[in-house]
Amino acid sequence: MTPRRSRKRSVNVIPALCGDDISGGGNDTGSSLIEMSIVIVIAGLLIGAVVGGQSLMSGARLKNLASEVQNYEAAVINFKSFYEELPGDMTKSYQYWGNNVGCSNNLASAGGDGCNGNGDGNISWQDEQYRAWQFMAVTKLIPGQYSGVSSNIQGGATISINVPKSRFKDGGFSLMSYHNGNLGDIGSVILNIGRQNDASTPSNALFNYNEMYNLDEKIDNGILFGPDSGKLKWDSGADSNGCGTIDGTERCQAFYVIVK
Repeated sequence: MTPRRSRKRSVNVIPALCGDDISGGGNDTGSSLIEMSIVIVIAGLLIGAVVGGQSLMSGARLKNLASEVQNYEAAVINFKSFYEELPGDMTKSYQYWGNNVGCSNNLASAGGDGCNGNGDGNISWQDEQYRAWQFMAVTKLIPGQYSGVSSNIQGGATISINVPKSRFKDGGFSLMSYHNGNLGDIGSVILNIGRQNDASTPSNALFNYNEMYNLDEKIDNGILFGPDSGKLKWDSGADSNGCGTIDGTERCQAFYVIVK
């Protein structure tokens, strides 16, 4: 009898594709990349939210400042329209408010208690400006209470005491007739916006360039420099951009022409 030959069964083997894990452990590298991508996206969203929030806050502060400037401008104009003299420079201030604020029937002077201005059509920065803030507050043209006198015999200003504080950063305001042709016609009434210093005005630079430009767009014509710059001016004593570097940061000092 012829022996039977055994048949071998053929087995089809499918080769593993390149990159396939035949150990059954899954693709850890792919999962890690997906997870990392998700983390990066979330981080980007968080950073965008923070930056966007800061931008909104800065815009809100500038909007408040624009409102303050316009309110003080209206107060000076309305005072002059009603009393026919500038606040602080008014010669009959004692007759109106002397008893209310306790000032004397004398000319205002640095460190003195005089009520009256000299009526020359200007607001003196050393003395009359403090009575200007005080009398505009007494007549309810502006909010707050102000001492009406300088902080020292040199005619010093102290924010929130004899001049108003701004809601923008740590700024304050001063009011005077400016005699600088770069800022306006001689004798123009100027609202100065700056930080506290040891002089008679809060004149230390307060803004960066972008803030100055955004403020100009809100209250003026959007042109900061040159003959067509309008009512908002920069400090002409600074660099060519109207700003200077303070503590490593570019800062600008702002002047706003109220009355020419």
